[in-house]
Amino acid sequence: MNFRARYAIGAGLLLLAHSAFADFSGPYAVANWTSPQSFGCGPSNVSTAGAPASVTITANGCGGIIQGFLHNGAPSSGTISFSYSGYNSANATARWDVGGPATAFPATATGTITAPVTAAGQKFQITLTRGAGDSNVVINGFTFTPAAPASIPTLSEWGVIGLAGLMALFGIARIRRHQR
Repeated sequence: MNFRARYAIGAGLLLLAHSAFADFSGPYAVANWTSPQSFGCGPSNVSTAGAPASVTITANGCGGIIQGFLHNGAPSSGTISFSYSGYNSANATARWDVGGPATAFPATATGTITAPVTAAGQKFQITLTRGAGDSNVVINGFTFTPAAPASIPTLSEWGVIGLAGLMALFGIARIRRHQR
């Protein structure tokens, strides 16, 4: 097997090891999320009936209810991206966070959010806090793209031949000096 064939096989295996996950699948399957509710009363929930394509977070009942959807930890660093729809910012506040302080969704009914994941194991959460009325938000188009692996510098075939030639020259010079 020549150098190019070995390189192509290695590059193919590397791409398979660092593939993106679409929707709620792989390590982001709904089974790897929890749906905590705090300060709540009423029928608030996270519906995974649309999974793996989408999930719906609903905050109903008394004011101040917080319904969450929490992922147990990213498999590696990379980027999370998702779309949302059906959000009514007059009735509720939706927030997301990746291992840090929560950020409010823009006050639009639909949109897309992209966030960096800086380390493996970081938790990711989406919450919906009910305000003046019942509200829900549909999360879809969820993707996780792993960070590109660090490139490893290598020499071409001619670079290896040149380096071997230099080493041979230094070896011959050392032997001659040692014989004197």
